[in-house]
Amino acid sequence: MQRFFIPSDWIAGDTVRLSGVPAHQIRVVLRMHAGARVIVLDGSGWEYEIELNEVGAREVRGVVVEKRSATAEPRAQVTVYLSLLKKDRFEWALQKCTEIGAAQFVPIHCTRTVIPLQNVSEKKRARWQRIITEAAEQCGRGRVPSLEAPRPFAEALAELPRYDRALIPWVGERTEALSAALADGARSVALFVGPEGGFTPQEVSAANEAGALGVTLGPRVLRAETAAVVAVTLTLAALGELGAFEEHFPR
Repeated sequence: MQRFFIPSDWIAGDTVRLSGVPAHQIRVVLRMHAGARVIVLDGSGWEYEIELNEVGAREVRGVVVEKRSATAEPRAQVTVYLSLLKKDRFEWALQKCTEIGAAQFVPIHCTRTVIPLQNVSEKKRARWQRIITEAAEQCGRGRVPSLEAPRPFAEALAELPRYDRALIPWVGERTEALSAALADGARSVALFVGPEGGFTPQEVSAANEAGALGVTLGPRVLRAETAAVVAVTLTLAALGELGAFEEHFPR
């Protein structure tokens, strides 16, 4: 069943109205008619199954037939401090990390980052948010991960006290496995993912001083966008959020 995130004020009691992009997709792309059913979500963790009763040129209306909790939303909150990467790689990482279960993204600028902060326009951030929203709809999420404003690496480190655990995967760490670093559990985790070329030793040292633990993702050197996906996967698995994978990462 098709899923759409919508503003909460589009839901009034048992009546739901949709306009803009969702209405266009229902009417033009999906060619739905009255009687069809879709799922809408207001970002609060609830999902509403609605039956369409009016598909107009500008607006679609429906009635709620069932309200239920969205079961695909992780309990653990993983924030990905993702270094700005070249366009396709960065957007791919946003999409896949959303599908896996990341709760928040914070783009960061590091020593070896090739994309200047001033190149991140509002138009680009809006595109990134659309990619995240569409990925959340596709994979059955109950909330859309938030996208924070880009910031320098040093500013990001100042935010670490708000998390239960902060991890910085990098190639120089050979012994501390990510799963071991989360063996005693955590409800909120900050994950730092470096740029093309990785973090500098000075950045890792600064992260350690700020409270982040260096971890390894394994013996192979991964591209930055691959490292982001692997790190989120291992983190949620270690915290018991990936079903069948839990037996490999006992809590």
